[in-house]
Amino acid sequence: MTLQATTLLLLLMTHILTAQTQPIDLSGTWNLQLDPSDQMIKTEPSKWKWNDTMTLPGTTDLAKKGPHITKSIPYNYHLNREYAYTGPAYYSRTITIPEDWKNMSTQLILERVMWQSRVWIDGKEISPPQDSLNTAHKHVLGKLTPGQHQITVRIDNRMVHPIGDKGHAYGDQTQSIWNGIVGKIELRAVPDNHIDFVRVFPSNNGQLKVEVTGSGQGPLQLKAICINNGSGRAFEADIDASGHFSTTLESRINQPQTWSEFNPKTYQVQVDLLQGGTVIDSSITRFGFREVSRQGNQLLINGKPAFMRGNLECAVFPLTGHPPVTVEGWKKVWQVYKDHNLNHARFHSWCPPKAAFVAADELGIYLQVEAPIWIDHWMTKPNKRKEMDTLGHPKGLGHNDRSIDSFALAEIRRTIDTYGNHPSFIFFAIGNELGTSNFDVTGTWMRDAKKHDPRHLYAASTARTITPFCDFNATHNIPHIGWVRQKVNFGTNWDYEEKYSKASVPIISHEIGQWPVYVDWKKELPKYTGPLKPYRLMKMAEEAKKNGLYDRSEELKMASGASNRILYRDEIESFLRTPSCRGFQLLGMQDFSGQGEALIGWLDSFYDSKGTTDLKSFRHYCAPTVPLLKLPGYVYKASEKPSIDALIHHYGEQKIDKAAAIWKLTTNDGKLIDQGKIDPFSAPTGSVTPIGSFTPNMTSVTVATQATLSIEIALHSLSNSYDLWIYPEVKATAQPSSVLVTSDWEGEAKPALAEGKKVILIANQFGGPKASKQAHWFPLYWSVPFFPGQNRETIGLRISSDHPAFADFPTPSHGDWNWHRICRGAKGFDLTGVTPNTYRPIAEPVTDFHHNRRLGSIFETNVDKGKLLVCGYNISKNQAKKLPEVKQLRQSLIHYTSGKQFSPQIMMATEALDKLFHDPTIKLQKLPAKFTNADLYINAAGKVGTHGQTAKWSKGRDQILRQSEGVDYKVEADGVWRDKDGSAWHGKNVKVIITPRSGVPGKVLVRFHDWNKNGRTGNISFEGKTHHLGPHTEGGWVEFPFIREDTNDGQLILKAEAATGPNLMITDIVLIPEE
Repeated sequence: MTLQATTLLLLLMTHILTAQTQPIDLSGTWNLQLDPSDQMIKTEPSKWKWNDTMTLPGTTDLAKKGPHITKSIPYNYHLNREYAYTGPAYYSRTITIPEDWKNMSTQLILERVMWQSRVWIDGKEISPPQDSLNTAHKHVLGKLTPGQHQITVRIDNRMVHPIGDKGHAYGDQTQSIWNGIVGKIELRAVPDNHIDFVRVFPSNNGQLKVEVTGSGQGPLQLKAICINNGSGRAFEADIDASGHFSTTLESRINQPQTWSEFNPKTYQVQVDLLQGGTVIDSSITRFGFREVSRQGNQLLINGKPAFMRGNLECAVFPLTGHPPVTVEGWKKVWQVYKDHNLNHARFHSWCPPKAAFVAADELGIYLQVEAPIWIDHWMTKPNKRKEMDTLGHPKGLGHNDRSIDSFALAEIRRTIDTYGNHPSFIFFAIGNELGTSNFDVTGTWMRDAKKHDPRHLYAASTARTITPFCDFNATHNIPHIGWVRQKVNFGTNWDYEEKYSKASVPIISHEIGQWPVYVDWKKELPKYTGPLKPYRLMKMAEEAKKNGLYDRSEELKMASGASNRILYRDEIESFLRTPSCRGFQLLGMQDFSGQGEALIGWLDSFYDSKGTTDLKSFRHYCAPTVPLLKLPGYVYKASEKPSIDALIHHYGEQKIDKAAAIWKLTTNDGKLIDQGKIDPFSAPTGSVTPIGSFTPNMTSVTVATQATLSIEIALHSLSNSYDLWIYPEVKATAQPSSVLVTSDWEGEAKPALAEGKKVILIANQFGGPKASKQAHWFPLYWSVPFFPGQNRETIGLRISSDHPAFADFPTPSHGDWNWHRICRGAKGFDLTGVTPNTYRPIAEPVTDFHHNRRLGSIFETNVDKGKLLVCGYNISKNQAKKLPEVKQLRQSLIHYTSGKQFSPQIMMATEALDKLFHDPTIKLQKLPAKFTNADLYINAAGKVGTHGQTAKWSKGRDQILRQSEGVDYKVEADGVWRDKDGSAWHGKNVKVIITPRSGVPGKVLVRFHDWNKNGRTGNISFEGKTHHLGPHTEGGWVEFPFIREDTNDGQLILKAEAATGPNLMITDIVLIPEE
């Protein structure tokens, strides 16, 4: 720093010290009285007694106050508070007001409180209750006489406004419903003439508007100076105050540096309030020259296109139970983001303390903050599932309920005014998935917020809808356009551009990922040394010990973590390839401790790496600029000549000009298969640019090979690579007579084993739901307890890759893309209690940690006099003709079992295998191809025999063509009808209530038919969304998609109301899951 800069800074600090008295820090020991029965408020303060003490800042949890969970440990679906106190708590201590404060008003600042605070001075309640969850509580105590006073603060962490308890500002799912005060606790002296707050409105052309709000009387002067590397230019204004005032000062800064992720340059503006030439109050505000805007659906920061590489922050802080309140604490968090090339964080239904903004300003992180609200349809009524039942069953926003609307509006304004100067504050949304809101109303709230503070982009909800006043949206389902995530294809030659390009505002992909990883019990459980305890995880660990998985948790973590890594990358790159996509928000990089222990990160809840995702590799495909390849697939025959397109996703600072790229195809041990160059190309910033195409020659591959296809742009130190599998053409060889390959257990395998033969049993069609599990390549989603209806229990595949069974089938030790198509329709068999705990299958679907079952999809055993290898994958000759990887796996298994190395180490009785392979499931009748996977298919009134006569509806009158376990339906209608042309449910109003599998998205298809041409039309409502049904004399299917969250209340509700004609008629209804 120059001498001139140092002198100016000292001068400014002198102004502040002269103009303002120093705050009094109230950190320390306070008297404490818990009041669980809420009786103290009914008694005189002079009679209040104190039976305990506690250190503040802090929480009752950290101080171990309140009920201690000892014998009766709750089995909640989240971390549990070890000391769980909910209710009023009174904190009291003596304060001393200095002599020089006697003519000034005193303010009490409580930086973060959950939820309501009230204050008494010397037994008299002084200030109105404060209830912000997003901002500090400021109590105006008035002019206190110098000397000692008794201050008492009542903190009540019970629900104050009906917002429910599923959001992350208030709820036990993540940070917990703590009681206490965290962050700053201080008294401030405020003169009669003072500054309340300053808002800075910078323009990148150097224009600076400083809005100063305060109170005073008489002639006053405002003087401001902007600090930039020691040089500042003062600007001032005279005001004649008579109470509250608001004045704007204007100036211009020469050639300011703009703030962004690439150059997080901040400035400070010093505002002095003077009277008679004397500084009587002063304020320093940090800001940045940063403009955020949009052009159509393009997102712009400082006039340049921007792409958000983001992650969710859901208030998961198990060591404290509350978010960090220091800049250093948040710098540690944001540094993890920077290490991962992330530039964006979304605070799901909450807003962090000021320290998070300060740290983000310094490190260049773009923030989305929200009001503390998450209210969706499934939360509005009682739910039989305890973990889904929402406190108070809130009804939503914009419905003239002042108890919640007034709070939401106040919180919106408080949040914007408190943190609005921070350049890192880019986006604001009212809350998460506010499906029950009246968006006609809440949309205007965002219109008014934008008018009040145009420095940010606004949305009426994260996901669910886009109002005419929304500037952006983070969603997985663009309204009236469609679903835009989790399209996992076998290859990368696709994108979402058709849908994103139709969006009216910038769209950021919402909550991508959510793939669980098995828990490393030994490493993770000892970390929970704070107030939140993993009681359910501890029980699961005991179950893992019982079933022989506890000591193997490291390898199960690595195998499931590999699936997690592969799928996160696949989703990230899908959005990088999509030119009109404006970013993604991961859920999440770190674990989510609530909602059924959704441990879906490659970092744990403490931001520590699990070792499953290599940071260096991650930074290659998650960066401002990423070279990408559009692959037709991941598995090839050596004779194939795939055409591969190369792209550059470029959101760097400067355009790329005349850069060349090279590509290489190498074996895993580095031997070159083929290589080539891509002609020099240019790419503007903010673009996804095709840069060339090439066709690798793979004919030199003579043995099954795992290979790496890489692309490198050396001039800019950019590279990316993809794993491929290449199989040469192999002449069909006769199957060894010593090995029987069969899918017939009873008729062929058992007799052969009794004769002492070797058998490969293709068992993908065997086993009922208890003895076998679907061995999906795609893992289950989020968590089993939160979405229990998923037809899968596995989260990856562990493979003994060095086992001789895979000598001719090169594979990593996890289920990579080479297993993707092999796993279709595969089975894993539950070996828990059937084989010794020490037994490790050759291929093992990784059980979810909520189940802790030992599964095997390829395993070997001695049976009777013979040797058996069970293969839960379809490796039939027909399948081998279709897929080269199946052909290669089949050949490798046959080669292994025909040799001397095939020597199983365990013996299983045929009776045990009979139980594993028996399938008691009723065989379902065939359905039309497009309905093959239906969970429910009903032909309305299909069993009614009488023609031309209405009858009351009952299930017995319907033809149920398909009904999966746990799926049901009910109909409310005028009746059922059948004639020579068809059958239907009919009525002026028809209501169909479907009970779906919880947590499984999909679509409901409904067929309406006005076959007797009576001019029927109607209005159809599905899950609260209304559609118009036009003429339909030829009959027609109407499709209603639904998301996972729509199933959380256990119902999907369709309502059909006739608009014209005598009634509406529904002939068929189908529910198709999309897993």
